[in-house]
Amino acid sequence: MINKKIIYSLIFLISILFITSFIKYFSDFYLMNEVIIPEVKIKNGGIQKKTRSKKQVIYYNDKNSIKKSDIKLKKNIRYDQYVKRYMKLSGRVDFSNINFNSDQYRTVIIEVTANKNNNVNRSFFMLPINKENRFTGYIYFEKKGLNKVSCFLFYDYLSNYGRKNMNFTKKTTASIGFYVNVLDEVPDNLVYLLPSRNVDCGNKKLRKLAFKLTKDCTSDFDKAKKIYEYLVFGEDKNNNKYKFKKYKDTYNVYNGNNFYNAYTASQILDSKLGICNDFAEVYAAMMRSLNFKIKKVSGFIDENKKVGHMWNIINLNGDEKEWLKVDASWGNINKINYRKWAQYYPEFDDNFFEESFSPYNHSAFSFERKVEY
Repeated sequence: MINKKIIYSLIFLISILFITSFIKYFSDFYLMNEVIIPEVKIKNGGIQKKTRSKKQVIYYNDKNSIKKSDIKLKKNIRYDQYVKRYMKLSGRVDFSNINFNSDQYRTVIIEVTANKNNNVNRSFFMLPINKENRFTGYIYFEKKGLNKVSCFLFYDYLSNYGRKNMNFTKKTTASIGFYVNVLDEVPDNLVYLLPSRNVDCGNKKLRKLAFKLTKDCTSDFDKAKKIYEYLVFGEDKNNNKYKFKKYKDTYNVYNGNNFYNAYTASQILDSKLGICNDFAEVYAAMMRSLNFKIKKVSGFIDENKKVGHMWNIINLNGDEKEWLKVDASWGNINKINYRKWAQYYPEFDDNFFEESFSPYNHSAFSFERKVEY
């Protein structure tokens, strides 16, 4: 006769295995810190059941095995699939082959490229990595037809040296590549709502805070000022203030170099520490979550690219005719004159905005000047 203790032990082990499998299967539910952008969401959107191939995605980092790849995706993602408007990506990051500590670089960078009639459309998305080195979130498609998706742990060439025993040039190397055939694209009039590089405006916590801060605002101007003043002064009742602080003074990342591929807006929302691009990206993410058209403006002093800056321009009425200048980072640094750093206030003066921080004036950041969502 079988011992009861053995039976109970077997039942216990089976239960543990079942619970572990259950948690693993539904782990995305617990990991999800993002929502599909509500205005973009459609019935039956995302990956379609019909697929061209059962072949898994291509892992580039290791020729013989995917085990050493920086990024590993969930097995539901194939080398080739059909998609409507957006898709969810989930996976984990392996830091064992990287010189940087696992807490120094916490994002996965996704590049989506569509090439139609020799016109290349390229967009970027950033998915934060959690404490368990896992990530999950949504990417979006602006063009129908075949799109290539590439995933990177490091996008700029200097940080590629963080990988062990690998030779790199200035050309970026992806960890993963696959294709999607986009059946339904995001309409042009909704593209401004999408997440972009470092601007994860689908983040639940970020969206909730933006709506909370502006719930009593009666105009678009009031909303724009409320979010701006939050980044300048914080929420006083919690002493929850943002500080302008260089990465090299805060994190041991990139050997002290400041690169804007390091952290997403939602991560800066938690740390409350950042440089100019972080303030601009948090402001962009929060305003975008409130359905405003907002862009990032960036540039360098000269070809050495050692001194750069980023700020925002925002269109409040949706017609894209008038773009107002906003610099939350310099407003945070120069709190006495914070009203002069945003074109919402009577105190704003364009000459002050452009010329007052000599030699690093806004007008001086003209090398490789970019204006982008």
